[in-house]
Amino acid sequence: MLAIIIKDLCLYVNRPKYRLIQFSIVLLISAMFFIATIEYFFSTRSNSQINTGRHVFTILVSTLFVVITGVVTPVFAIESIQDERRNTNFDLLHLSRLSTVQILLGKLTGVLLASFALTLMTAPIFILSTYIGGFRLKDLLTCGILFLSANTLFVLISFSLALNLHENILSFSYGTVFAVIFLPLVAPKPIWWISPLAILIEIVKPESNPKVWLSVGGYFAVALLFFILINRRLAFKA
Repeated sequence: MLAIIIKDLCLYVNRPKYRLIQFSIVLLISAMFFIATIEYFFSTRSNSQINTGRHVFTILVSTLFVVITGVVTPVFAIESIQDERRNTNFDLLHLSRLSTVQILLGKLTGVLLASFALTLMTAPIFILSTYIGGFRLKDLLTCGILFLSANTLFVLISFSLALNLHENILSFSYGTVFAVIFLPLVAPKPIWWISPLAILIEIVKPESNPKVWLSVGGYFAVALLFFILINRRLAFKA
């Protein structure tokens, strides 16, 4: 399983397209940090009650979530599956001693680690945001767990589409992911909680909300269901 993880990480590191994605994300977050800081700095001159650090961090973490979880992660996941299909590596993996669960876990872990590496590249900017009055460590950890649960779910959704479709895979993946992220925001309050972006908005509020953990648990539960279904499909093809 470790060999699958290393192979996928090398895939992301060695291709110029992924290095361009890394540079673009750091550039985007840096620009957002600079613009938001200046905007809220001038706003505090007329209204001292504005918490500049918290507002700046809210903008940064929301932008990072949409970009990495909604845009980049599906690309990583689909490329991971398509690379195996192009090189008929799935047939070779089935001949190895690895079970389908280990194969799927290896692919999933590789994509999650690649997404985590992108997030880690923006850490200095978030540290600066925290320094100017951003979030507590508890808030950062809660955001991290939400990122993990949503990323896991969206990776498995993209895996499923990549295994079942042969055309327009990325379009269908983006459509599904953005529907989950944005459509519930225009729906009534109970449906509003389906959106991970809505949960993120609740996390960044000063007061805590226990429904956050209920929704995070729901994402992990749905992700587990997708994992079981994908594993059965791989086992059947083997």
